[in-house]
Amino acid sequence: MRTFVALGVIATLVAAASAGTISYQDSVSFQGDLQPDQTITLSGYNGSDPLSDVLVEVWSDGAVSAAFDNDEPLQSSTVRLRMIRQYDVYLPAAGGSIGDAYSDFSAFLPVGADDGDGSATFDPTGADFVDFGTLSYTGESAGSLNPALVPYDGVPTVDFTVDVIQMVNDFQFTPNSLDAFQSEITDPDLTVYVKVTYTFIPEPASLGLLGLGLAFFRRR
Repeated sequence: MRTFVALGVIATLVAAASAGTISYQDSVSFQGDLQPDQTITLSGYNGSDPLSDVLVEVWSDGAVSAAFDNDEPLQSSTVRLRMIRQYDVYLPAAGGSIGDAYSDFSAFLPVGADDGDGSATFDPTGADFVDFGTLSYTGESAGSLNPALVPYDGVPTVDFTVDVIQMVNDFQFTPNSLDAFQSEITDPDLTVYVKVTYTFIPEPASLGLLGLGLAFFRRR
């Protein structure tokens, strides 16, 4: 019985040794779409075992806080907060890009006509005021790619350029559009994550040692 158990353990080790992985990830954050591109720098593959595959994964988090003060004296409506986050991540050595265009919305909330506070100041009180709090999302996947091995193999680092295309924080109305209003938009955020996973095949010498162990248990 012990012989069969040992054979099973070594067979499992041989199977596990047929491939290994190592991963690196980092992120950058933006507060607006006028910011310049940012670079995420991750480790290249520098292992002694041959590299067999590269997987690049990209995802994002986004958030914004907002409040709304209607200044239309005779017009009420319902209003919701809209958040759009659009970006591209460019892979090394013209390896393509991974991007996403994500929209999120709050619920429509009722807002009354201006209650007399006027348009001179933002007044966070009354029926003409709506506090949306924070609208956010996490872990929105932009996708993944298996690029060519060359730009990643045997180099100290690899660079991924993150380009923000749109960061929109605005309001939508139904059934009536409101043209006169004030708002406070705070803490807009887009955080983009890049993860690279290297798959490698152990050298034959390592597998040979496991094979010798397997042969030893077979003889016993």
